[in-house]
Amino acid sequence: MKLPLRAAAISAQCETIINIENLVSLTIPPICDAGDIPADWFNTDFKRRIKITINANQVLPLSGSQPEYDFLFNSIIPDFVGNTQDNGEDFRFALPSKIQLAHEIQGFNKDTGELQAWAKFTTTDPITDDLFFYLYYDNPDASDDQNLVDLWIDYFLVMHLNEDTSITTLIKNSADQTKNGLAFGTPPLAAGQIGQNIKFEGSPDEVTGGYDINESFTATIWVKSTPALWNQFGWILAARGPNGVLMHPVQGGLGVQMFIPTSGAVLTFIGTVTPGNIQIFHRYGMKYNADGLGTRSTILDNIITDTVGLITRDTNDFLDPVKIGKDDQSGRYGDGVEGEARISKLVLTDDFLNTEYNNQFAPETFYGTSPPETISLTQFLLDNDFDFLLDDDDEFLVFEASA
Repeated sequence: MKLPLRAAAISAQCETIINIENLVSLTIPPICDAGDIPADWFNTDFKRRIKITINANQVLPLSGSQPEYDFLFNSIIPDFVGNTQDNGEDFRFALPSKIQLAHEIQGFNKDTGELQAWAKFTTTDPITDDLFFYLYYDNPDASDDQNLVDLWIDYFLVMHLNEDTSITTLIKNSADQTKNGLAFGTPPLAAGQIGQNIKFEGSPDEVTGGYDINESFTATIWVKSTPALWNQFGWILAARGPNGVLMHPVQGGLGVQMFIPTSGAVLTFIGTVTPGNIQIFHRYGMKYNADGLGTRSTILDNIITDTVGLITRDTNDFLDPVKIGKDDQSGRYGDGVEGEARISKLVLTDDFLNTEYNNQFAPETFYGTSPPETISLTQFLLDNDFDFLLDDDDEFLVFEASA
């Protein structure tokens, strides 16, 4: 049977029942008055939040020239189902100080609660305690508030490569949407390192994009080959023009050669990285510092290898096309999955790159989440199997769940 609980009129501001008659045992969070809502609650229009705690031992020192970090949230949260807008426009990241963080929604599945999103935060050095902030949601009236400009201000190119090319040929460059890319062919989506990514299956599959150039840079991309040995040369990421980059798999082998095109588009060899198994995802990359000694580095996952030697680069600032999934030389097309292609304006430090790798490779180790919190008593009652309605006197009637 259901036993009624009679309460006084519900508070419109904080949706809290007052003066419940103790006909059955019911514990309700003390959030009746606005002053009882947690002091660090970002905005009471957002009724729910989870706490995200980043493990301090996963974040290497990021202060100094690069204190800001683009954090990846990549988790399935069942509470998102039915409590968010279908497109995730009511997600907000905020610090305990209520400062909102610039963010981007990469992918959201409203039916499963799976979310891939990026948010920028600033760290301090040394990092001795776990870092935490909040992800807010449950606001049906919220409008889109993504801030890609501030989030990716240090990048020329950020392509998540998660578009369904059977629906659109536009491949978004989140760092500069005046230089978006185009997909050729209709390469399908497949399981990626971060959500879904484009799977290149040979000719004519490719993505062509553009980016502004810089003497110094850092370039990275996640790749998984379909065959056990690279099917073709050069196709991972190819920009052969002046100030370009070239990640050049060796056909029939496991190695990936890194080249930096110099002035006149002459290729300067940087080094080779050789994973043991290319049929799992690895992060490949390189960086070059035009200042000082001209330090240049290869990147394989969290292994960064430096060599020294200045390279003559064209310092003119112009648009240089980049190919993903294809190398224009001899029409070389790739066979594999690629995601999260980035070219930074900065020579990212090893600590930054290794923090980034920790986050993207194993998000479940990099951070943890708390159970959802809510300031909606209506939702609290629903979550605890109580039924309720307003009677003719606008009093709130609560019923214990049926036995």
